[in-house]
Parts: sequence; C-alpha cells; structure tokens
Amino acid sequence: MSSRAESFVHYFEQETGLPLFSRGTLPTKLPAYLRQLFELEGFTVEDERFIAVMLRDETRAKGGRALVGQIEKALTLAGESDSHYCLVAKELGSYMRRRLVGMRVPFVVVGQQIYWPWLGYMMTNQRPQRREPAPTEVLGPATQMMLIAMLLGQVPTPASATAMAKPLGYTAMSISRAIKELEGNGLVQTESQGRARLVHLAESPRGVWERALPLLRSPIRDIVRVMADDLAGWELPRAGESALAQRTMLGAPTEPVYAVASRAWRRIGYRAEVIPVPDDGTCLVELWRYPPEVTARDGCVDPLSLALSLHSHADERVEQAVEKMMESLPW
Repeated sequence: MSSRAESFVHYFEQETGLPLFSRGTLPTKLPAYLRQLFELEGFTVEDERFIAVMLRDETRAKGGRALVGQIEKALTLAGESDSHYCLVAKELGSYMRRRLVGMRVPFVVVGQQIYWPWLGYMMTNQRPQRREPAPTEVLGPATQMMLIAMLLGQVPTPASATAMAKPLGYTAMSISRAIKELEGNGLVQTESQGRARLVHLAESPRGVWERALPLLRSPIRDIVRVMADDLAGWELPRAGESALAQRTMLGAPTEPVYAVASRAWRRIGYRAEVIPVPDDGTCLVELWRYPPEVTARDGCVDPLSLALSLHSHADERVEQAVEKMMESLPW
C-alpha cells in the first residue's frame, strides 16, 4: 500500500470508526496522462467494494465534470466501470469541492473532509481535529438500546464501534454515531488504542442509569391487539406485564403481551387482523423503537427497557413489581 493510501486509511478509520480492508493496487495499463493523475487502489468497507482514486497531482485536476470524466475513463480502462469509487486527495479547492458535492461524487480530503453519500457519511467540517460530541435532549433508539446493552453487560467493554456493531445488529457507522451521542451526554468515555477508539461507561452501571433516565423514553411506539394464532411461527419475546410476571411475583395478565420492532411488524403482522377489544385468544403486541430481541434474555425483554415501558402504568401493583425487579438487578 502506498503512503498516500495509508494516510487515507488512517484518517478515514479515525473519523468514522469503520475499518477499511485493502484489496491492493489495481493492475492496469492507463495512458501516461491518467497515470500521472491517478493511482487506483481497491478497498472494502461495510462489505461494499470500492475503488479509491488517489489524486497524484492536484494542480493537474480539471473542473468538476472534466475530472469526473477522467476518473470514469480510468475506471473503464481498469475494468471497474461499474464499481463504486471515491476520489482521495491531499488538497482540493473550495470550488472543486462544491462541484463534486453538487454531482454527489464521493471524495475524501485527507485530514480535512469526508463526503460520501452512498455510505451515508457527510462530514463536511474542514478541521483536522475530531469534532466534540454534543449533549442531546433525548437519546435516539439505537443509542438507547446500545446503552442498555452496555449497562446489562451484554456487550463487552471497552470495545470499538466495529466490535459492538455485529452483536447489536447495527452498522459500525450507526454505533459510532451512538457513541458520540452517549459521549456528548457524559454517559460514556472513549480512548484511543492504536487505530481503534474504545468506549466504556463513564461510571458504575447504576450511576450511568440514574444519570441517563431524563434522556430515556419508553421503547413503545404503538400497541396492537391481534389473535395469538396470527403470531404462530414467530418467537417474539414477552413484554409488558407478561415479562414482569416472569421476573417478579406479579400475576400474569389475561392477554399475553409481546414485543417486536415496529419496522419488523410490517413483515410479521401484515396479515394479522387488528382486534379492537379483548376477546378469546387475543394478545397485545408492543411495537418498539428498537429490536427488543437484541437485549432480550430467557424469552423476555430486558429489565431496563421493561421498566421504561411501564413507567407511566396506572396500576400500583405493577409499579411495586417494577421497583422489586430493579432492586434485584446485580449492579
């Protein structure tokens, strides 16, 4: 790998938390003027293959469309005309950057800027230092789920965004954003270890939970009532009073309660008829903001999400059972 490519990899991984895997320099016979202008290096990110078009000499770069035409010609000659690509440069003038943004051409100015639409990353600040995380009014769904998994010890820490992504079912980029959100609210701390940036809780799990409570909300978006038979074949975790009954001495409810991510309900419940009132064989399905099965254990949703979902419950018996459950947590 060339020094130009190494600088690109280091900067990209440091800023995004996503690992880049080199596939080597492309063996290709380009005309002299294209060889003087570009170096082509293959990489993989987020299981997507792309070509890093390394700009050798910024002074030779033409206007936006002309430069894109030269890139596409080089890729065609290299047999990579259908591949994603990203322009990599040490310097690019503000006019050229605006032109590339207008054409939605991915580019990285090493140490300054990343613009990568198809990867979902548009870091347009042009400062080499890392942006300071900022506090938020509430935590996003993925951030809340990640925090709960950390509090319950369901993901090992300290860990990088990449290491946490797979068990949580999100991309490393989504986890990186969640880490910044948690860091901005003082709930986690990060430290650099080589190329990786590791995250760990800012204090004890109980202390972080109490500090985070004003930022957390019920995971429930909506609740639907359907016939339990319509859920046959789907192993949904118990939720609500059903989960609380399993975790405490509370009696089980007349209607079983289950949880599912609201986006998953589209494929699970599209044939289920919504029942307006309790009936023989009906059950309640809570549609969650994040996938409940990720942090569920023993067939029930996790105790922290469960407590949040029952926070405003009017039944005094339920409130007392939630308190007992929280007191029994091993933290």
